[in-house]
Amino acid sequence: MPRPREKTSHFLVPGQAWLWLPRLRLSFSAAGFYNSCLGNFCWHQVRTFQVANPTTEFGGQERFAAAPETLYTLLTDLDAMASTIPDLVSSEKVDPRTLKCVVRPGFSFLRGTMKLTIALDQCQQPESAAMRVAAQGIGVSMNVSAELKISAEGTGSRLNWTAKIDERKGLIAAVSPGLIQAAADQVIRHAWSQVRRQLGE
Repeated sequence: MPRPREKTSHFLVPGQAWLWLPRLRLSFSAAGFYNSCLGNFCWHQVRTFQVANPTTEFGGQERFAAAPETLYTLLTDLDAMASTIPDLVSSEKVDPRTLKCVVRPGFSFLRGTMKLTIALDQCQQPESAAMRVAAQGIGVSMNVSAELKISAEGTGSRLNWTAKIDERKGLIAAVSPGLIQAAADQVIRHAWSQVRRQLGE
């Protein structure tokens, strides 16, 4: 009697790379995707899972009543920055340009704690600032770069910002850009609301 074929599921992830994961069932819905283990499948089998994926970019514009100098000072203050990070567990200011944090995200595709290293880069007071964020967790890592450009608008300020996920490795590499976009929007809204609170707006 011929031996039954092992059940195998496959799916297309960003970068058009086909992956074959034995005994892993993947389901997709309008809200995103979830996965579950069947049989004896072990998570350590995919901890080194990575694929080539396109960069994911975000951007937007915010207006504040504060003057550019005031806004710039707040946005580049690492102590103040820590209070704008959602799901923060702990933070440590390593030096005037580097902040290390531990966060516990509450997203369905990202569980457990993650270590963040936020580094200021190419700052020009009070007009622009850039920063890089390195995030690492169990079986997950990613690098993000962001740029802030501040200009005067009446008695207040206009902020144009962009952020780009330069690299994703591990399980998060298979997460759809749409799901990442939704999660990023939630984090970004929280951050700007905290900035406005600190400015008294």
